[in-house]
Amino acid sequence: MIRGFALVCCLLFGLGWGATSSLLAAPALDASNNVGGNSAALSLRPSNFWAQSFTVATDGLLSQIDVQLGKFAGAAGDVTLELRPLVGGLPAIDDKSRLFNTVISINDVPVINLLADPPPFVSVDLSSAGIHAKSGEQYAISMRRSGGDPVAAWRSKPNSYPGGTGFFRNLLNIPWSASVEELGFQTWIDPTPSTPYKYRVDATYDVQYRPGAVSSMIEGETALVIGGFPGDLSFPEQRPIMEFSLAGLPAGAVVQGAYLDLDFYVSSGAPRIEIVGFAGDGIPSLPDGTTPGTLLAVTGPTSASSSGQLPLNHSFIASLVGQATHAGVRLRSLDLPQYVGFTASDSTFSTSIPPRLVVEYTLPGLQGDFDDDEIVDGADFLVWQRGYPGTYGTEELAAWQAGFGSAFPSASAAAAVPEPMAESAGLIAVICAAGTLRSSLRAR
Repeated sequence: MIRGFALVCCLLFGLGWGATSSLLAAPALDASNNVGGNSAALSLRPSNFWAQSFTVATDGLLSQIDVQLGKFAGAAGDVTLELRPLVGGLPAIDDKSRLFNTVISINDVPVINLLADPPPFVSVDLSSAGIHAKSGEQYAISMRRSGGDPVAAWRSKPNSYPGGTGFFRNLLNIPWSASVEELGFQTWIDPTPSTPYKYRVDATYDVQYRPGAVSSMIEGETALVIGGFPGDLSFPEQRPIMEFSLAGLPAGAVVQGAYLDLDFYVSSGAPRIEIVGFAGDGIPSLPDGTTPGTLLAVTGPTSASSSGQLPLNHSFIASLVGQATHAGVRLRSLDLPQYVGFTASDSTFSTSIPPRLVVEYTLPGLQGDFDDDEIVDGADFLVWQRGYPGTYGTEELAAWQAGFGSAFPSASAAAAVPEPMAESAGLIAVICAAGTLRSSLRAR
């Protein structure tokens, strides 16, 4: 018995107690539909679009998707892979809703001689998308291709995956239809990612504010303009105002960065843009145009050809978490009467991206919380000990060590966490003393 306790003590000290450890869990296979060699293949052509939904089993970063994809020799035309949310049980059809898209070069697709050949996997890295997948959530992988014959094919097998559905459509502007054919794929989840998650949220509202002797606010615009002519009746100065809900940020999120994503499409000149933030409530009102705020950014010259990704002062966004339901932003041109315009949320054009706030965050408090009580403490060590060496190993112990003493804000304030070094030292002493006592009692 004492050997087991000695091993624990050695592991704790051998990992460099008190130092931050980088030994975290690696991405692991999550959802999978390996259709095997005895399967069909669905051709990807300009009028054949296929999708496959899947169910997440493990919380973490959706870091990689593999698709069973092959081509006949001579095939031309690259493959577009997208990750889409489900709306009413079907993959979203508009491009502005997609969560990720990339192009798989046809040169990277393995050659097959027969459709019955063992289906290869082609891997796509999604880690940069920062998708925080949660157990039970569903997403859809969709693929399409620009070329015809010779074909590239996505391997499939009827009714082969219980956690999702295959889908088909032959035009981009029509809804998906369910199919009995379910397509080959596998997904990977990183439970302790080194890159931040990304919280993406469209504007709860976006309005055009017109300052002046009699200020006005206009809702329902399909486009918003930053700039114009002060005092002009036909094209007055305009300052867009937007608010974004913070409700989707998980408890304990540590904000690491933030930016606005706008779809610029028109401009006159290249004005600089001032971005001011304020605590919002999700309801548009005239005071939103003048309420005191915090300077979040001043962009360089901006035109229709500029990147729509505008970095923000993320510390202000972090200060709103738990204090306000929405983050509000106002934009104005610093070089009047020059203006730049972007697509509003009321636009019906399917490929236009609505105003979107992206918040990058981490969840360091999750490391080592094996009993899911939102506190990393001695109780988690006992869970680890009971599961060692089968369920848990030294990497999980290092994660517990790195997160020891942390707690989510939602954890009860009454459960005060002692100083990490003091409690950990006491824990080690108890473990080692218990081992010595048991050994002594057996000797008698």
